[in-house]
Amino acid sequence: MNYYERYVGDFQRDTGLLSCAQVGAYDRLLDHYYGTETPLPADHDALYRLCRAMSKEEKAAVKSVVDQFFPLSDTDGLRHNGRADEEITKAQARIQASKHNGGKGGRPHKNKPKANPTGTQQEPNGLSEHNPTGTQQGTHPGVHHVPDPIKPKEVAAAVLPAVHDSTENPPPSRSTELAIQLRSWEKTRGKMSKTNSQDPRLMNWAEQGVTDAQLREAYDIAVADREGHGDSSPMNTGFLDVFIAKLLNPPEAKSAVSLAPAAPPAVCYCGREGSKRIGRIWYCTAHDQYSERTAA
Repeated sequence: MNYYERYVGDFQRDTGLLSCAQVGAYDRLLDHYYGTETPLPADHDALYRLCRAMSKEEKAAVKSVVDQFFPLSDTDGLRHNGRADEEITKAQARIQASKHNGGKGGRPHKNKPKANPTGTQQEPNGLSEHNPTGTQQGTHPGVHHVPDPIKPKEVAAAVLPAVHDSTENPPPSRSTELAIQLRSWEKTRGKMSKTNSQDPRLMNWAEQGVTDAQLREAYDIAVADREGHGDSSPMNTGFLDVFIAKLLNPPEAKSAVSLAPAAPPAVCYCGREGSKRIGRIWYCTAHDQYSERTAA
């Protein structure tokens, strides 16, 4: 494919948390994917060469992108991108349809009616109504001037850095950022996550100020817990919420005093239990008397 449609809104949403180097790597990998109409190789060194990644930081950016957006397939062992596969399939169908129509001589021409069948309307002479003599600069008789088309916002957004407007294209909410992270981590594990930003648990985490580091720590613990029990199902927010709560509200540690063994019951000089000590004085409940003697 020499051309593919780029959905700027989807691209900005999926790459909103990527660094500049990661976005550049993602662009090069997508261009190669669409240009060859084949999945990416599994070998990281081959991917580094495709992206012209030379430094350690550039290679780390490439590895992070392919692990998130081009997971390995169990079918052919190559790295696939689901959205790119869908777009390539649709484009191939359009190409085949065009070839079929071309073999029949193309689409039939439509007979357009004449714009002035009776000849009663004045024919245009190429001159502006407000400049009949053509004396204004840049205007010549017989030449129709058409203003240059204005690039749509989608094209400008693909070329210029994304600038968030207060009324148009607002920045993603915190719950949206959390949902994007969970979906990307699940995609890395080869799972299909149904998490969305309207999940009440995600909105609650956002209100409680859950950080990216806390979310990742809770996610790793939850995955390890499930795998330890032989559960390979996708991670859901209900199960993950248990570990988020533990991180936000850790149990209070017990003091050494509370863990110390209880003191043995006091005894007076008579040897009976139930005595109480008040300073140096022992009070024996059995004899109803005080004594300064200590138990032997």
